[in-house]
Amino acid sequence: MGPAVKAWLLTVPMVMTVHGQEQFVPEPYRSVAAYSGVPPGILYAMALQESARHMKGEWAPWPWTLNINGEPQYYDGRQAMFKALMAALGAGTTNVDIGPLQVNWRWQFELLGSPWQSTDPVYNTKVGSQILRRHYL
Repeated sequence: MGPAVKAWLLTVPMVMTVHGQEQFVPEPYRSVAAYSGVPPGILYAMALQESARHMKGEWAPWPWTLNINGEPQYYDGRQAMFKALMAALGAGTTNVDIGPLQVNWRWQFELLGSPWQSTDPVYNTKVGSQILRRHYL
């Protein structure tokens, strides 16, 4: 892990505890954090960094997010996101980040399972938390 990532990870818990970590972090992030052993504030901060969308005056992770070859795209729901994912994969594009944790299809397709399963926000968050735990915590 590089020094920039370490420094960022050290600041995340401080930011989240300002608002009361357990109260500020919404479900399902708390449940997935408990399941995976990743601190809830870190997991939620990752989702905010990877898929945040501004709605109703605040930023929140958006579960229906793809990033295809560096171009972020937000969808109204799972079906629309799945359709776009299948179109990208059908065209031979595998550099696709999926869901609230933006898990990359090219590098993590084995963990993601099927394209449909990868679009489930809770499953996607679990996979992202496993990657985070394995490589950084």
